[in-house]
Amino acid sequence: MVIATITERGILSNKNNIVFQNYVNNKAYNLSQGTASAATLNTITLASGADNIYNGKVIEIIYGSGKNQARFITGSTSLVATVSLNWEQIPDASSVYIIHVNSGQCPEQKHNELDCYVTLDANASGIDSFYVGSFIKILHGNGKGQISEIIEYYGANKLVRLDPKLQVPALSNSIYAIYGEGGLATSSTTSTIVLDGNQSVQVGMYHYIETIGGAAQGQVRMINSISGNTVTVNSNWETLPDNTTRYIIF
Repeated sequence: MVIATITERGILSNKNNIVFQNYVNNKAYNLSQGTASAATLNTITLASGADNIYNGKVIEIIYGSGKNQARFITGSTSLVATVSLNWEQIPDASSVYIIHVNSGQCPEQKHNELDCYVTLDANASGIDSFYVGSFIKILHGNGKGQISEIIEYYGANKLVRLDPKLQVPALSNSIYAIYGEGGLATSSTTSTIVLDGNQSVQVGMYHYIETIGGAAQGQVRMINSISGNTVTVNSNWETLPDNTTRYIIF
């Protein structure tokens, strides 16, 4: 029997903790990270990027002037990104930002149970269960600061079901980021697992993969390397994953 390492046990015990508010944990799923060079009331000049590459994503100031502000990017020209709402405190050359991979602004919430369901941005994945086991954090607007685990996801209507329930519901002014991503494996060997090909480019060494459904459920391994869709893990599987195995990466 393969026993989880101290590091793995630490990851498991902290998954539903406020560690996801910490910059060190947030940065695993970034499209970009850098220090701003300037800003205006509704723009920010980034360290790198191209026209419109970050449209529809959320930028969060994690250090320096304007810390803890998050805004939805609506457009960009060269390095200047335009945001959906004016900054409360305008960033400057001390402001360190991250741009989240799985992020967006909620549309109008038309479902009845606002405490346990959230409709995501139209650009969210269309794959059922893709975000299951990941965590959503409301970064701005209604419900700001809340973190909850995604226990169901319906790709057709972009709807997540959460546990625990939200104390303050997410509404159409709510900006969010999702930490972690998931999918359905296709095959494996004793020390590898073949992903479904829908993973972001952020998946790599030192992330963790957990099997949360189907064959081989309940195993956690560190990712040693990834080539194409094939992940090599740090210790052999006790039970081999197969094409019924649902996984999450965090």
